[in-house]
Amino acid sequence: LGHSAQAATRTWGNAGTATSDFNLGSNWTGGLPGTADDAVFGGASSLSPNLTGSISVNSLNFSNNSNVYTLSSADTSTKLTLLSTGTGTTAGSAAIVSLISTGQETISAPIVLGAASGATQTFYQASGGLFILKGVISEANAGVNLSFTGGSTTAAAYLVSGANTYTGTTSITSGIVAVGSNSSNSNTTFFGTGGTLIFAGGQIRGSTTAPADTGKTYIIANTVNVTAATAVGVIPTRVAN
Repeated sequence: LGHSAQAATRTWGNAGTATSDFNLGSNWTGGLPGTADDAVFGGASSLSPNLTGSISVNSLNFSNNSNVYTLSSADTSTKLTLLSTGTGTTAGSAAIVSLISTGQETISAPIVLGAASGATQTFYQASGGLFILKGVISEANAGVNLSFTGGSTTAAAYLVSGANTYTGTTSITSGIVAVGSNSSNSNTTFFGTGGTLIFAGGQIRGSTTAPADTGKTYIIANTVNVTAATAVGVIPTRVAN
């Protein structure tokens, strides 16, 4: 069983009248989330929570189409560790669950995969939404695996642009994972350093706001294993970085 079995829900409750400090307990219904808790973002009007210190939580859950959140951090050494090894679409299941079906959510803060070596942590994006991951994704223990999944093979999307350092396998089981920026990109560690990249039904594309990727180069330095129908193409025009 994943770590999420013992999780409690803590809901972001900042209404925009005070600091948007992620680490301030009074900004949360039920208090500051801890290692056994799921941080839920729904109806609060402060849409820019900011990490002022490194913190560990079980999972993140984004559930409101009306709100577009950007989760940032004070600096690159201030990190968010996620512990859940569950799967699914409810709070406390996958390490990140985004249920938005329009618009986008963004995490620019560094993320640490906090599971044990050899465990798999899952990010889930519902059909129609976009999840942008700008911060570096690292690991607390060597060999943590990461699975990208979504509510649709062609209409659930991620944009990954960090020079990520986790060393486990990356699986794209559903949805689209776009990499890079709107120009040729020399970053080779979108999917970590050394682990196998497995296509198991999802897609990988070069991110662009134009209708085509002509003349742009994206280099991925992972062994690639295709286990199901997979496409390589262009991210839809709604994606911007």
